Formats: sequence, structure tokens, C-alpha cells
Amino acid sequence: TVMFVDLVGSTALSARLDPEEMGGILRAYQSAVAGEVAAFEGHVAKFMGDGVLAYFGWPRAHEDEAERAVRAGLAVIEAVAGLAGHDPPLACRVGIATGLVVVGEPIGDGSASEQTVVGDTPNLAARLQALAGPGQVLVARSTRRLLGAGFDVRELGDRALKGIDGPVPVFAVNGERVVASRFEARAGHLQPMVGREREFALLLERWRRARDGAGQAVLLVGEAGHGKSRIVHALGDALAGESYTLVRLQGSPYHAGSALWPVIQQLRDEAGFADGQPNDVLLDRLEALPVGFPEQRDALPLIAELLGLDGAARYGRLELTPQARRARTREALADRLLGLARSGPLLVVVEDAHWLDPTTRELIATVLAGLGRLRLLVLITSRPEGLPEWGTAAPLERLALDRLGRAGVEAIIRRLGGDGLPAGTIETIVGRTDGVPLFVEELTKAVLESDDAAVPASLHDSLMARLDRLPEAKELAQVAACIGRELDQGLLAAVAGRPAAEVERAIDRLVRAELVFRQGPPAEGRLVFKHALVRDAAYESLLRSRRREVHGRIARVLADKAAGHGGVEPQLVARHFLAADEPAAAMPHLLPAIDAAIARAAAPEARELIETGLAAVGRTPADETATGWRAKLHLLMGDSVRTTLGTAAPATAAAYRGSRLAYAEIGDQDGQEMALFGEFLSHFNAARLDRADEVAGLLRAAPSQGAGPAGLWHRHEAAGILDFVRGRFAAARRHLEALPEGEGPYPDRPTVGRIYLPWSLLVLGYPDEAARQEAAHLQVAAGMGRKFVLAAALGNGCYIPCLTGRMGLLSERASRCLELCRNAHLTIYENIASVFVGWLAGKGGDAGRGDAMMAAALAALDSAAHHIELAYLSSLRADVLQRAGRIAEARALLEQGLARNAATGEGWFDAELHRLLAGCADDAGTAGRHLDAALEISRGQEAKLWELRAARDLARLRAGQGRRQEALDLLAPVLGWFTEGFALPDLVESRKLLETL
Repeated sequence: TVMFVDLVGSTALSARLDPEEMGGILRAYQSAVAGEVAAFEGHVAKFMGDGVLAYFGWPRAHEDEAERAVRAGLAVIEAVAGLAGHDPPLACRVGIATGLVVVGEPIGDGSASEQTVVGDTPNLAARLQALAGPGQVLVARSTRRLLGAGFDVRELGDRALKGIDGPVPVFAVNGERVVASRFEARAGHLQPMVGREREFALLLERWRRARDGAGQAVLLVGEAGHGKSRIVHALGDALAGESYTLVRLQGSPYHAGSALWPVIQQLRDEAGFADGQPNDVLLDRLEALPVGFPEQRDALPLIAELLGLDGAARYGRLELTPQARRARTREALADRLLGLARSGPLLVVVEDAHWLDPTTRELIATVLAGLGRLRLLVLITSRPEGLPEWGTAAPLERLALDRLGRAGVEAIIRRLGGDGLPAGTIETIVGRTDGVPLFVEELTKAVLESDDAAVPASLHDSLMARLDRLPEAKELAQVAACIGRELDQGLLAAVAGRPAAEVERAIDRLVRAELVFRQGPPAEGRLVFKHALVRDAAYESLLRSRRREVHGRIARVLADKAAGHGGVEPQLVARHFLAADEPAAAMPHLLPAIDAAIARAAAPEARELIETGLAAVGRTPADETATGWRAKLHLLMGDSVRTTLGTAAPATAAAYRGSRLAYAEIGDQDGQEMALFGEFLSHFNAARLDRADEVAGLLRAAPSQGAGPAGLWHRHEAAGILDFVRGRFAAARRHLEALPEGEGPYPDRPTVGRIYLPWSLLVLGYPDEAARQEAAHLQVAAGMGRKFVLAAALGNGCYIPCLTGRMGLLSERASRCLELCRNAHLTIYENIASVFVGWLAGKGGDAGRGDAMMAAALAALDSAAHHIELAYLSSLRADVLQRAGRIAEARALLEQGLARNAATGEGWFDAELHRLLAGCADDAGTAGRHLDAALEISRGQEAKLWELRAARDLARLRAGQGRRQEALDLLAPVLGWFTEGFALPDLVESRKLLETL
């Protein structure tokens, strides 16, 4: 709080009096002002002739700086007016404002020394002083809010003040009032177990039910400081004599982007992990957990990996897609918690759920869904803001914590030793804290520790007052606040750069002051700020330049530890470097952190880290290095979005396009091609074929000299699959057979070219070779151990068996694909497999179930913008509808397919769509026209299989019309062309028809 004082009429006085007399008046005036400022423990920053500048809250904070400043202002008015021997009496005016300022280093020497101050507050105080009348104290709204009703304050309305934008509300303080007023406390984190008898009794009752086998879940919701954690602690005390297992998961604002961070910390603590222990010892400890993971032996490598252990030698490697790895890990963790509940009473406490990462939220949801008849109580605490999605869903019982009544507040004051406080002080605490437990406790402690009955005006002042009373420990608390609410004592000592004994003494003082708690032995344990707001106050008291410096030191200590295999999360190192405004140092840690998140299929965490990185890059000079980071981050964004929204989603294409353009800016050809192919696949899967062709053109136009296998692969693959879907099957075959050996440049992505080559061969009339090529691809895909690749191979591997009538093989592949995709959450391939499973059901006589399954899957694909080959997949549903006698619906689906293909340029199945429409025709003339179109299209595409089918159906039609020679001339040549695939149902049926002709 800043106060400006000005002597009224000093110019006229100086003109009327000689310099010696004027000097005496100024000295008496300044002495009076300085005396009153000192009486309220303010600080005179500067004398400016007839003006005085004073600070309240610097260099040491008190609990009630605004009140002190106003009282000092009123006292100054009175003291100056009471200076004897002046006619007329002297008068001054006072302006006061409250806000954040930066007080700089002293400048000048001796009596000329002063501290520079930067901020809007001093200017506002000066303008208010200029506006005030003689003997008047004017305050800004920021100060008025902290005064409550303890003063007689009159609102003067909005005024225009020079140098300040917009109207400013102005208040005049006429004097003090006898009765102190109600203070509206800000949110905090104090949780005394007072006044919560009803809520506590309910929790005990829910525990008894859970202990007897009726699983319970309770969500404690309350604003910061309402006592959530204190109730949880009290429940633990009440259960001290019982036999039960406790699992505590603690949310953290610093790790909200780290998948399963609370679970990892809990498991490491439960297993007794310690730095420096050999890998095998840690694995032994993991296996020794009660009701551990050995019951699910295949889960151990996943849990070991989650904890940063190398379990390959002991358990072997599990080759899973990121989505499957994430799902299996979550299932294993949930199964273990539920297993603990089967073996005995279990209390799972989830604290600060508003800071949980998305994966941990999913884990909690899974556990909640499995409560059943288990001896399990899940107790969750959360603030209303950031409440997880399951926070309002059954079977979760929501319990809201309200503010305390007067009796509860007085009980807290008494518990803290406040019985001896004056009644007026207790009344003020009751009125100003508004029943928020943290405010009551912190304000009471501040009053007791300062031995001053004056009541703090705000929680921030109270906390800073407590820190200022610990000058040796304050700096260490600020450094600790930069690390986080929970921190390792060894890390703090390394960052502080002070002797170990000095650090230990400072920590002891913080512990004795109850600002932090210590967990574990001295020098080795962890420190926890008692409340988040304690940490926030310490952190915000640092200048930004100092914060950046400290974050940089933290990051370097963590980076050194990580380099020494200290198990430090790269995202934590990156976050501290970013907070230090050192993106160049952050990126080597941030990019691996994003890769790891994508590998775990933790897409929300990955996107949050990517957005953090992009924001940091946006604040750096636009040089080649920054552009390279931006390119890589956009590429990773494409990979991340693809796992959730699908390859065809516009957001996926936009991310890859952003990456490609950034790579182009710096001339990175390999990066451009990588991003280009991702962009191409997105447009292709969305059936945006013109746009895909434009991107493929960019691939073709890329410099060929020095192009590696990846570039060559991309060129041929893009050209080949585009040629196929456009019905240029021979050209597609040439490109796809020109692909280099192997399964592609990116082992974690499906090799699209190896899928479309067998399809091209089949349509061109080489079914045996197509089957061999496809079987080889499937074998390689299965051997790679990557579920995403296998899912693509199986899903797309349903096409050829379906087209060639191999129903047993189709059923096997579709069922395998469906099971795999459901477990791995690969929704696109799950829906493709569902179409084939539904078709098989309809073909087998269950048209209702088959059609419903197909309709849902096709709608899901359409909704996901996955439009490629949708006309073909829809034709399978049309077949089921036709078999069920729903001819009009079948015809509409086929016509929609033709219209869709006409709009997109996808023409590979057009001949078949016309042939199938002939089967839905109402008359022979319409059927014949469709078959003529099918024959014309197939011949133009050199699609021998389609031509055979069209010729067969048209021959059957013409024979039925008595035109047997014409039928024979249609069918014999194309049937005679085939040199393989003689067991193919199409060829067998055509031969039989030919024999009748």
C-alpha cells in the first residue's frame, strides 16, 4: 500500500515566509508525517519538499497494511493540523492506493538514498492526493476493499485522473468506526477438523458399509480451504485401530500433463523404491507388493515400464500399440486395486482430483465402475472448478462442504491458542474470515505470532507476514515454491546453492512455523507445503527475473540427474526450462516427453505438452532453429490427433500441413516429405482426393537427387493408392510393385502400399497372386508385434476374402480385427471390421442384427470423416437389405455410393455399383442399362474381375431374353482370358453358365 502526503498551500507559504522560517515548517511537517508513518510501522521512502512518499508492506509485510496506511493517513492529517504556532493552521492531503509494485535497489548515497518503485500504484496514490481537499484522505478501490466496515468511508463516485485510463472510483475516509466489519476471505487451503461433524459422521457410516462388503464412493467437493483434506486426515485417525489397506493418490498441478503420475508415486512409495537401487532389486520389490501384479503375469512388464524399470530380461517384451498399452496398463492397475479390496478392507483416497491427468481419471472411473460388493471406499476430494467428468455420476455420492458457522470459527481460534485475544480481535476474525477454515487459521496464527491485536486485512498479507518473520528461511521457501508444492529435500539443497547445515536450519524454521511438513528423515525426505496458497504466496513474491533464474537452476539440476539415469521425467525438466524462458534448453527434453506420451497413447497429455512447446516457440525469435522446433511439434501434433480423431480428421491434416510448411521454410527435405505423406494420408482417408493429389504432386515434385528409401517409398505409395481408388489399376500395380523392399520407412504405421497391391492384382484378374501377396503382408504385419499395423492389415485384409467368397477366412479376420480393435481402442478399424461381421450375420440369415451393426459402423465412419471406400462398404449393407426384401433401401444406398464417388473421384468400385443396381432394378431394361455401364467402365479400367461379373450377369439376362449367342459372345472371351484363380466362385459360376449357353 502506497501513501502520498502533500502540504496544502506550500507555494503561498514559501512566498510569504523567509527561507529559514519555511525550512523550519517543512522540517516540522516532515517530522510529523514520518513519526505517524513509523508509528504504524510504515516506511518513508522519499521526502520531496512538501511531499512525502511512504510504503506499507515493504521492506517487511504486516497482516493489515491497508488498514495501517489509512490509520497513518488519518493520524498525519491530525498531526499536521496540530502543529503549533501557525496562522492559519497547517493542513495536508493524503492519497492511498494498494497493488503490486516492484521496489528496486537503493540509488544515491546517505540522505539522498532512495528505493525506486515501479508500478501503477504510486501514480494512482499521487493522483488521489492531488484530488483530495485539505485534511482529506482519499483511497482507491483496491484499498477500500481491504478496509471492510472498520472505517467511515464515503464513495465519491468515478473521477478522471490524469495519466490513468478510464474513470477511477474514489473513496474518502472520514475516520475509524468502533465496530469492525465482515471480511470476505479469499479461497485457501486450510483444513482444521472443526465444524464438520455431520460430514465426518457420514464418511464413517460409508466406511462401515464398505467394510461390510457394500462398495462406496464419496466425492468431497469444496472451494480451496474448506477442509477437505482435514476431514480425510480425521478419517484416517478414526480408523487407526482397524485393519485395512490405504492407497493414496495425490493430484499435482505440476504433473497434470503426466499420465498416471499419482499412481506412479503411490506404487514407488508402497514398494519402497529408493534412488540408486539396482533394477533387479526394484523389480523384486514390485513383485513383492501385496496382491501385486504376479497374479496377472503379463501385466508386470507394463507396470515395470510405467515405473521406469527395464523388465525385458525378466518378462520379455510386450509389443503393443500405444492405445493398447495404455488400456492394458489401466486395466492392470484397476484390477490390482479391486484385488486389494477382495483381500480385505481398502480405503482409496484421491486428493485434489481437479489436478488429475486424464489417464488417472480414466483409472478412477474404471475402479468406480467395479465397486460392486467389494470392501472398498473410494474417497475423492476436489475443488468445484476442474471437477472430473465422473464427478457428477453414480455410484459417486457427492458431499459439498459449506463454510463454517460462528461456533466453528471460534473453535479454531481457541484450538490455536487464541483464548487470550481481545474480544474485539476475535470478533474481527469471525467477521472477516467468512467461515473459510484456512483464513481463520492463518489470520489467527499471524495475530498470535506478531503479538499484535491488529487483524490482517487479507490472507496474502498474512502469509507474507509469516514469511517476512523468517528472513533466513524466506528465500529458501521461495526457491522451494518454484520446485512445486511437493519437493525432494535433496533437490532443494542442490538448487539453493547453500551449505547443507544452513539449508537444514532454514527447513527446520519453516517446519516449526507450519509452513511446510517434512516426510521422511532429514536431508533425505520430501517437503510438502502445508497449503497450496502458502506455496503460491511464496512463489508470487519473487520477481519474474528471479523466478526465471531459479527455474533455470532447477532445470539444470534435474537435467544432470536425468543424464545420470536418475529417473527424472523429461517433461518436468522441460517445464522448468520453459518457465526459465529457455526454450532452446527445453526442447531436447520436451520432444522426448511428447514422444513418450504418444507412445503411451496418452493423447491429452501429449497435446498439452505440444501446445506448451508451440507457445514457447512463439515467444522466441523466428530463426531456423525455432522453425525446426515448430515443424517437429506440428508433426507430433498430427501423430497425436490421429490416434484420437482419426487420420481423416481435418485437424490431422492441418497439423501435418503446418509441419510441412515449417520444414519448407528451413529447407528440410526429409522433414517435408514425412509431413507431406502424413498430410496426404489424411486427405486420402477422408476421400478428399483432389487435395490428396495436390499433396502427392508436391511429393513427386520434391528433388529426387539424394532422395532416400523413405522419399522413394512415399512417391510410389501415394501415386499407387491414388491410381487404385480412381480405377487406374494397371498404373497402381506398376507404382506399388516399384516400392522398395521391406515394410516401409515407418514401422509404427500401416504400410498402405502393401495393402493396395493385392487389391489391384485381384481386380486386374490375378486372384492367386493377390492372395499370396496379401498373406505375405499379413504375416509380416503379425510378426512386427505392433497392434496398429496388425489391425490395419486385418481390417483391410477382409476385402479380398469378401470379394472372392472365402467366407471362413473373412470371418476369422473380421473377428480377430474386431476383438483387437476393441481392446486397443482403434475405432476406425473396429468400425470397418464391424461392417464385415454385420454382413456375415446378414448373409447368415440374421438380417436385423447385421443391418443394425453395419448401419452403426458406417455412421461412425462417416462421422469420423473416414470416407474412402465408404461406397464399397455401404454396398455390403445394400446386399443385406436386398436379401431381406428391402429393395428400395438397397437401391438408395447404391445410388448414394455412385453420387459420392462422382463427387470425390473415387471410381474403383463404380462398375460393381452399377452391376449391383441391376440386381435391384424393377425391369429388364433398367437392369440392362446398368450392366452395360458396368461393362463399359470395367473394360475402360482393365478390371477383368469386374468385367467378368458384368459379362456374366448381362449374359444371364440376355439368355433369359432368348439372345443366347449374344450372351455367349459376351461371356466367353473374358472368361477365356483368365489364367489363374479357377476355383474362384466367380469363375466357377461363369463356367457353369457358359456350359448352358
